[in-house]
This record gives sequence, C-alpha cells and structure tokens, in this order.
Amino acid sequence: MSVIEQYLSQAESLFQSKNYSSARMYARKVVKRDPNNASALTMLGLIYLQQQQLQEAESHLKAAQALVPAAVNVLAGLVSINEVKEDHFAALQLLQQLCELEPTSHQYRYKLAMVATKVGNMALAEQCFDWCVSNNMPEPAVMLNLGHIHKAKSNTDIAADFYKKYINLSGNQYGVGYWSLADLKRYQFSADDVSELERCAGDTQLSVSNHSLIQFALCKAYEQHEQVDKACQAMLKANELMSSQRPFKQALFSNLVFSLLKHLPSAQIDRQAVHNQTPIFIVGMPRSGTTLVEQILACHTQVGATDELPFMERFALQLEMSGGYQARLNNLTATEINAFKVKYLAEVNHYFDDAPVYVIDKNPNNFLHIGLIKSLFPQAKIINVVRNTVDNGLSVFKQYFSHGHDYSYSLDGISTY
Repeated sequence: MSVIEQYLSQAESLFQSKNYSSARMYARKVVKRDPNNASALTMLGLIYLQQQQLQEAESHLKAAQALVPAAVNVLAGLVSINEVKEDHFAALQLLQQLCELEPTSHQYRYKLAMVATKVGNMALAEQCFDWCVSNNMPEPAVMLNLGHIHKAKSNTDIAADFYKKYINLSGNQYGVGYWSLADLKRYQFSADDVSELERCAGDTQLSVSNHSLIQFALCKAYEQHEQVDKACQAMLKANELMSSQRPFKQALFSNLVFSLLKHLPSAQIDRQAVHNQTPIFIVGMPRSGTTLVEQILACHTQVGATDELPFMERFALQLEMSGGYQARLNNLTATEINAFKVKYLAEVNHYFDDAPVYVIDKNPNNFLHIGLIKSLFPQAKIINVVRNTVDNGLSVFKQYFSHGHDYSYSLDGISTY
C-alpha cells in the first residue's frame, strides 16, 4: 500500500468515527501529494460541511465534482450546501442528477419534490410526490405536500383528502393537518369535525405548537358554525400559545425601522444604467390583498409573476453583517450596486424561459427594503397595498404563518408592525 493509500485509509477510518479534525489532517496530506485525488477532496468537502464551513466545503466538493461528475456523495454534499444557502435552482439541478443516478432512492425523490415546490415547479413536485406514494415511502409529509399542491390548483376536495391522510399518519403532529384544512378557502368543518377538534384540543401529548394549530383550526370551525364567542376564545388561546414559542422582538424591529428612516439616497442612484427589465414590488401587510394585486398584474402579457422572493432580505442581511444595514446602505458603491442588481435579476429570471419586461416580486416585508430596492433599481415600481386597519389586523390575528411574522401572535405586536 502506497503512502497516499495509507493516509486515505486513515482519513476514511477517522471520518467514519466522526473524528473530523484528524480525518481532515490526513486528507490534507493526500491532497498535498496528489492535488487531483477525488476521494481526498470529497472527504475534505464533507468534513468542512460537517463543521459548517460552507465556503471551504463547496470549494473542495466542486473540485471533486470536476474530477468525478457522477459521484453520489459529492452531489449530495453540494445539495446540502445549496439547501443551507437556499439556492433552490442549483439544488434542483443536482437532485435531478441524483435521481437519475439513484432512481429508486426515496430520499432524493422526496428532496427533489420539496425543492421543486420552492421554485414554483408544481408539476415536477406533484410527479415526485406521486412517485413517493406509489413506492410506499413512509413519510406522512408527502400527503401534506400533495394537499398543498392541490390547494394551489384549487382542488379543494382532493387537497382535503390528502390533509386527512396526513392527519391519520402523522402521530401527534396532526395539528398542521387540521390547520391546513382550516386554511382551505372552501372547506367546511362538519359537526363531527368540530367534535374531533375539541377532543384533540384536550390531548396532553400534543406539543405547544400543535396545540396552537388545533386552536387556530377550531377558531375557523366555530366561526363557520356561527359560534362567535367560542371562535374568539380559540383565537386568543391559539395566539397565546404561539406567542410563547415565537415571541416578537419588538425593540429590535423598531430600532431597525428608525435606523432606516435615517437613510439618505445614494449618490450612485442617478448614475445607474436603466436595465431593460423593471421589477414590480408589491408590499404591505399580509392578508391585505397583495396576492390579488399580483394575480391582476400577472394577467398582462408583459408581466411575469414569481413568488415571495427572499433576495432583498438576504441582501439586507449581508449588509447588516458587513458593517450595519443602514450605514452600508448609505455608502453603497457603484460596483456593489451592480453586483446586487446582477445577482437579483439572475435569480429572478430562473423563473422564466423568456425574461419578461416587468417582473413581480410579491414579498410584503419588502416595505422595509424600499431604500435598498430604489438604490438597485431606480425604475422599480412599488405598490403598497393598504386594507382597513382593523380588518387587516383581525385577519392576521386569525392566521397561522409557518415562518416569520412573529408579530402576528399578539395584538400589541400587530399594532406595532
């Protein structure tokens, strides 16, 4: 056995025993002697991934991919990195390759389905989830996600059937299934459904978040049966439970807003070349009508719809971590502005075969980032949707949000926001 083979064997043994620091040392010795050793490059990439050093992990795994393009462990490692980075389009391509290499893998087919939902490819997502059902994948979330897909297609009855299958399979995680039923626009809870929800509300084995979801569903069910007092009690209980799990960082939010109010427009804005694509940002409170406005605009042949895009929030976080959002925003250079602009348009145009003249970004929270938006795209259109304050506040208070919107679980938080 050669020296390289000995080092590689030791590295693999240490890696399997989760002694990553020592495994990395031996893998580095291999690469020092043989820079194109795919096994050592792969191992270094996977070690860095375990240690959350994503830049190093990606660098080594891409080097290994160039040498062995069809290595499953390399592709799977790159998928994990892109999941953390939320680069869903890159993850999608890798997962499609993995499904071709491992056509019987439940894991990769399920991941492909989940990523497909995140990029708006519902046909691919449905196809993959159906494959999981046909191949007896023991994952209740398959049923939940098929319900979500049919909800988006306005197939209420089919969606409800999948949600009920999820409820029956999900053990004590069934709260999300009942809330999903409640969130279907045309689903009506029967008297038997209400009795079952009331029984579930007394289940002491439920987690706090699942108990909260049952209460949100009960609010909707009682409201449908015109039991207003009970609906109000369930709504208050649901929010009380959820706010204990997801408290609103009110002071931090207020400080951010007051900081951004001091923003001065960059001198670079007027010097920017106008791009041939114009973004339309629809902002405002959730439940204010932003989706309806998006649907109206998207009927125009020159307008393309996307999703609730996270890119402005990510750019803002990048600025915050490199010197403070407001301070960095005031001093963006022309080079930085152009880099953000190019990155944004590249990500947005993944959604289209042919880039439209106008592209919709419907993320209500982008009202916080109008200073950044106008720095990057002076020609951008911004539509602020405003609904009656009390109606909007009540609608938000009755709604469960799977992520973000922590202010929505208290009336004081909603008022502040």
